[in-house]
Amino acid sequence: MDEKLESSLSKRKKKKRKSQIKRLKEKLKAKEQEVEEMKDKYLHSLADYDNLRKRVKRDMEDVVKYANEALIKKLLIILDNFERALRVTKESKTDFENFYKGVEMIYQEFLRILIKEGLEPFESKGKDFDPSQHEAVGVIETEKHPPMKILEEVEKGYKYRDKVLKPAKVLVSKEKSKKEVDKNG
Repeated sequence: MDEKLESSLSKRKKKKRKSQIKRLKEKLKAKEQEVEEMKDKYLHSLADYDNLRKRVKRDMEDVVKYANEALIKKLLIILDNFERALRVTKESKTDFENFYKGVEMIYQEFLRILIKEGLEPFESKGKDFDPSQHEAVGVIETEKHPPMKILEEVEKGYKYRDKVLKPAKVLVSKEKSKKEVDKNG
């Protein structure tokens, strides 16, 4: 009887082990499937990220490439006006006053467009020389003005928004040398 009991217990253990092994295999299979699903989701997310990165790069390149498109369209009006002025002047070959008025109108339109886009011309004559806004292209010796005072603006300076885009080219005052004062005095 002991053998029968032992055999029966052994069979139950084997059955129990087989059942446990079967459950563990099912769990393992479920986990493997879960890992596969996560791997697929990861690869899909990676591909989505890569596509997004490429699209953003392409969009940024387009922004840079076409950044000035609106400004160029506005400037084409000026180009058309210059062409008309040149054509009319070539045909008439006289009437300088009307030609001057036409060019002046084109200049005003051009300046208006640039100002609307953020360009700001700045005055320099009579102001103190500032190397961040002015480029000295010459000096004038004088006793009438203190040194480094801007006496003449050779070319106008411009700011774009809050940054100096083109410094003004100016002539600045310089104290007359003692030799000059002695000669004239």
